[in-house]
Amino acid sequence: MILISGWAHTVACMEELRKRIELGLRQLPCAERPAHPDVPARTVNSGGKFPYRKPGGKAATLSASDVGPLLAEAVRSDHAGGSPVSGGKNGAPPFDMLKALGKVEGQAAALHMKSGVRSANFLSTMELWNENSETEPSSIYARNLKAIIGKTGGKTFLAGWSLGGMIALETAAKWPELVEGLILMSSTPKFCSGGDWPAGVPPSAIRAMLAGLKKNPRGVFETFFKTVTAPSMAAESVVSSRTESACAMDLREAAYGLEYLRDRDFRETAGNLAVPALILHGEKDSVVNVEAARRMNSLLANSRLRVYDAAGHDLPSQNPQSVADDIMDFIKRR
Repeated sequence: MILISGWAHTVACMEELRKRIELGLRQLPCAERPAHPDVPARTVNSGGKFPYRKPGGKAATLSASDVGPLLAEAVRSDHAGGSPVSGGKNGAPPFDMLKALGKVEGQAAALHMKSGVRSANFLSTMELWNENSETEPSSIYARNLKAIIGKTGGKTFLAGWSLGGMIALETAAKWPELVEGLILMSSTPKFCSGGDWPAGVPPSAIRAMLAGLKKNPRGVFETFFKTVTAPSMAAESVVSSRTESACAMDLREAAYGLEYLRDRDFRETAGNLAVPALILHGEKDSVVNVEAARRMNSLLANSRLRVYDAAGHDLPSQNPQSVADDIMDFIKRR
């Protein structure tokens, strides 16, 4: 499974949800592993060890519980052009071995480990962005996500929060053969209101944020995170921490994300999508009105909507266990 963040968010904002999902994935039944020259041809439970050789020939062992994080790091490093397929970084197992362990036939998510280990791996929008200009209808976000999925092999469950949900929806619509299922949290097929879509943010709000990024980015992020964490009275330290993390990001990616929210409209593609989808949304969401989730549920051919009565936009942080339980139930039904 791949978890994708919302606008201006980092790993920490979804870490509790990621850990709970990963715990649930690891409790799914083990699958038989295929033979691989670097891996013993036997079924190993989540506490097993795999012998392998580091670059240079030195013998080592790999704990099954380490496969998921190592594979995710190898995929990210290789995607960035830093990790050769045949040589693990800092003595880590070779990427081709990790990839073999990461493939799965049958039930559940991408990054299912044949050893019985399953992994929920997080991607921020920053990791899906680069400086390349748009050359085709699909976004930079979606094209880079497709490349990452392709490196792991097999299908994946995509779980996206807010902007991340729109990226997941776009990717599934463009390349449905790569997606086992969609989990769309606090998201929408069209972020801005207009015409026959009242369930969105006024385009003027995005224009103001784009202008603010040039003059006072800290102010833009701080105001945004206060809105995200409503209706809960999030500690000032939480808003401050997220603001500091966002200020450290590349502002060009932040601007690209806002332009993506302003311009993209996936209502028509959602109506043609047959991939199973779970929609999770807070009734008190102050960023994406819950009406957008209800309309998206009507558009999608194979979806289910769960509304959390007292929750806001910050659904993964406010309700990590309930959200994880709903996601695991969705995965088990596939």
